[in-house]
Amino acid sequence: MRLRAPILGLAVLLPYGVGCGSASFSKVNQEDTRQLTRVTDAQSGRAANSIVVSDLSGHIRVIDPYGTVKRRWSIESAISKLAVSGDGRLVAAGDIAGRILIIDVEDGVITKTFLAHSQAIRGIAFASPSSLVTTVGNGVVVWDLEKLKPKRTIHNPSQHCLIGSFEGNPVFAASIWRSFACTTPQVSAMDVSPDGTLLAVAVYRRVIVLRISDGRTLNEVEAYASSLAFSPKGEQLAIGLRSGRIELCDWKQGQITKAWPAHESSSIAALSYAPDGMLLASTSFNGDVAVFDTATGAIRTRIKAGQEAARLAWFPGPQARKLFIGTANGQLLVSGCGLGE
Repeated sequence: MRLRAPILGLAVLLPYGVGCGSASFSKVNQEDTRQLTRVTDAQSGRAANSIVVSDLSGHIRVIDPYGTVKRRWSIESAISKLAVSGDGRLVAAGDIAGRILIIDVEDGVITKTFLAHSQAIRGIAFASPSSLVTTVGNGVVVWDLEKLKPKRTIHNPSQHCLIGSFEGNPVFAASIWRSFACTTPQVSAMDVSPDGTLLAVAVYRRVIVLRISDGRTLNEVEAYASSLAFSPKGEQLAIGLRSGRIELCDWKQGQITKAWPAHESSSIAALSYAPDGMLLASTSFNGDVAVFDTATGAIRTRIKAGQEAARLAWFPGPQARKLFIGTANGQLLVSGCGLGE
């Protein structure tokens, strides 16, 4: 099955502005963005040196580092999450109905389609070209893409359930004591390490790192997280908190090594490491985008996108200091100012 490709002109980035204030980004040509609705995800193409973008209307765009939209597709599906395989050849699109579509990037063909869940896909990532991880509700599923069947299902990764509160603090019980009064905490964020071996999930006030091959919990820290991101080497985990703070975690030791306030009065909506791991970008639900030095936590630049900045992704390869921003109104932005260009 081939994707429908609307006839559109090429979308090219406008010249960069001068200075690092609110004009420190370029906009993708309006001829293309006017067909986009809310941007739901943006992922680095890694080996393909591109960014793949999706929206709620089923549009998918592949953008190169020079600002050209190289490929554009439209599918009859409201896409909630995207993933790009490590070799850049495949895109996995999860929709709000729980369906997953595997797309060949080169020719735009949907190679596989299957119903994975009965509700919207909330997280999706490739562990390998033949293995996919999804999160929905309170569970994690590892899929075999050859057989289109689950390899492993991890129910309630925290192994605890929420049974109530006392003086404003949550009260948990071990999952073996669950009863009709117990509410299993929901998975609110996830990320897979770049080598595809580790999975980090945020479950209520805990962040848990698991080994994908056997589902074993390797470590966990206490954090009320809304976003997660592994560093390029997988040694560090960035945790975006609902309070607007960022914490850097040495997950092997289970210790927070650095923390700083990133956004005022808003949860962290998305996190993204630069390919060299030296910079970390974050955005809040009010359209504030910030870039920090991971060694010191010092801010490098702050951008006002003007709309809720729904997703972030760094261009890989030689253009590693260009940051892609997708907004709630379908606007596509690229920032290079103040990022070492």
